[in-house]
Amino acid sequence: MLRSLGLALTVAGFALAGPAGAQTEWQRVHLEDETTLDIPAIVGEEYHVPAKLAGQGDLMFFSVSSDPAGLMDCLLKRTFYGVGPSGPPSRDEMVATLKDDRRIDLCIGRGTNRRKAINEGGMLKGFPSGRCVVGYTDEGQGPDAGPGSGRVLDTLVVAAPEAYYTLACTLRAADQRMAEREWFYSWRGVIQHMQGSLLVP
Repeated sequence: MLRSLGLALTVAGFALAGPAGAQTEWQRVHLEDETTLDIPAIVGEEYHVPAKLAGQGDLMFFSVSSDPAGLMDCLLKRTFYGVGPSGPPSRDEMVATLKDDRRIDLCIGRGTNRRKAINEGGMLKGFPSGRCVVGYTDEGQGPDAGPGSGRVLDTLVVAAPEAYYTLACTLRAADQRMAEREWFYSWRGVIQHMQGSLLVP
């Protein structure tokens, strides 16, 4: 069951002190399919994906953190529309999902105690879009999966003409309450900036 939430940057060993949103400088990146967006400048060139993952539709991936207790992963994925009952949805099906409360299904992580913060549809740069944010506890993850079991998944989906694009950022923290607080106070503005800057072909 979903319930409403009550509610310094590191890459490869480099850190900025203080809230992530206040410390962020931006760089504009141009991806292989002509998609562009802003990402934190400290990421540098560490957003490229291996060829195998690029062949599966992954366009960008990076991890940043504000302190040793928190980590945020962001993935941008392109999925071409499908036809028929199996495989990806058609564009009409995706647009219908983004217009409906069912868009929350695009934001369900694996875990328990799921709590919904945002479930909204709209338009981005002329294309139908939807955003959902869910906090949860990822009890099945081992110690190598991140700083703890707390998660917030903040996802934007844009239905472009030839494919739909998913920008999914997962905040990881010691527990769910801490992850939700970190998302709200430190990372929400960073993620919203990236989402608002996204321009897809």
